[in-house]
Amino acid sequence: SEQKILVMRPYQIYAVKAIVDCIDQNRGNGYIWHTTGSGKTLIMAGAMLKLYELGYRNFLFFVNSETIIKKTKANFLDKENSKYLFNDNINIKGKNININEVNNFENNDDNDINILFSTIQGLHTRLNNPSENAITFDDFINKNVVLISDEAHHINTLTKKKLNKGEKQNLTSWEYSVKRILESSPKNILLEFTATLELDHPDVAAKYANKLLYDYSLTNFREDGYSKEVKTNQIG
Repeated sequence: SEQKILVMRPYQIYAVKAIVDCIDQNRGNGYIWHTTGSGKTLIMAGAMLKLYELGYRNFLFFVNSETIIKKTKANFLDKENSKYLFNDNINIKGKNININEVNNFENNDDNDINILFSTIQGLHTRLNNPSENAITFDDFINKNVVLISDEAHHINTLTKKKLNKGEKQNLTSWEYSVKRILESSPKNILLEFTATLELDHPDVAAKYANKLLYDYSLTNFREDGYSKEVKTNQIG
C-alpha cells in the first residue's frame, strides 16, 4: 500500500527547531504554547525523531487524563490508526528503528525510541510507592530522558499553592516528582506543551521566565489561515 506522508506546517517546523535549540543551549526545560487544534502531537513526534538523532532514546509522556493517554498511544504506536504520526518504516541515518511502549527504562533497546506513557497522578504514585517492574526514581539516574508533559498547566500545583512549613519540608506533590526526575541526569529535558497559558499567575510567570520556547496563539493560527472560522448566531 502507498505510504502516507505527513507534511509539517511552518509553525510546527519552527517549534521543533526551538526544541533542538533548547537542547543545544542546555537549558533544561522549555514551555511550548500551541492553540488547540494546531497539531501539538505532530510536533512531539517530530521532536522525538530529532532528539533521537541527538542521542535520546527514552521518552516519558505524561498528562492529566487517561483519555489523552489512550489517544496519544494510538498516534504514536498504532500503525493501523488513521492518525498514526510516523512512517510505517522509520529510518534514521540508515538505521531502522521501532517505537516501543515500555514500563520502565531498564534493559530497553538502545536502537529504538522507548516511550513510557502515564498520567501525572499514576506516575507520582508509582514513583513514591515502588513495586516490581514499575518505574522508580533510580531508573532515571545516569540516563538521558526526555520528559514530555501535555496539558502542562496541570503540573503547576506546587507553583500556585501557598505552602506551609510542613509542606515545604515534605514536597511530595506531582510537580516535585517531575522536578526530581528532571534533575536525575544533567542531560534530561522537560518539554511542556499546553493550549492554556497561565502566565497571568505571577509565580507561574516567574517559573517560566526565559523558558517559553514557542508561542503560537489562536490569533496566529487564524491569521495563518489554518483555523476554521466560527460564527455566532443570536437566537431569541
